[in-house]
Amino acid sequence: MAFATGGLRPVRRSGCLNTLKCASSESSRRDFLKFAVPAVVAGWPLAFGRAEDDVPSTSLYDLTSTMGGEKVELSKYRGKVVLVVNVATYCVLTPQYEELTALYDKHGSRGLEILAYPCNQFGNQEPGDYDDICKFARDQYGAKFSIFDKVNVNPPNVDNVYSFLKSTNPDSEKRIEWNFAKFLVDKEGKPVRRYKPGILPSMLEKDVVALLDEKPLPPRLIPKPQVNAL
Repeated sequence: MAFATGGLRPVRRSGCLNTLKCASSESSRRDFLKFAVPAVVAGWPLAFGRAEDDVPSTSLYDLTSTMGGEKVELSKYRGKVVLVVNVATYCVLTPQYEELTALYDKHGSRGLEILAYPCNQFGNQEPGDYDDICKFARDQYGAKFSIFDKVNVNPPNVDNVYSFLKSTNPDSEKRIEWNFAKFLVDKEGKPVRRYKPGILPSMLEKDVVALLDEKPLPPRLIPKPQVNAL
């Protein structure tokens, strides 16, 4: 409260400004509620819903990767049986390229796709660039399957494909153990099995054939892994 000069008579300040502010605020609230309440009831995603990019993927084929720096929509593999494997050039398990190539050559015409993701997180065993990696796989092992750009399969900066595979497969969400870990994905893009790096491609052929034939997976066996493998 203020007082007039030369006395103690109080001076009343005008409430017009505050009144206008209150009226404007009240009007804004009414306008907001007129829009917001129907939006919530209708479930409009733009009102309070989660952004579309934040919605978890339910299929591998909803995702994208890059190959030689070019974006690749994995939807191109929809309807195929897919084996995803993280590869490396200088690893004790690198000879698995030979069995991967044989598996693809045998079943590729029936709908098998192998998606290889180079990774340098394990002992720096994949130091080369994309062209070097592809040349090695093609020249040394005759690989004809898809080879993508180098990715991280464990933190930090985990690739979206590996975030999806680890979180949705029925076996384990744990870190990728080493090079040549494998995920088998059905025709709908759902991971159905995860295999440790030491499990050779030939050891999981029966699972691949079952998915190609649209039959139930055979019981999981625990074969002896390759020597010196995790």
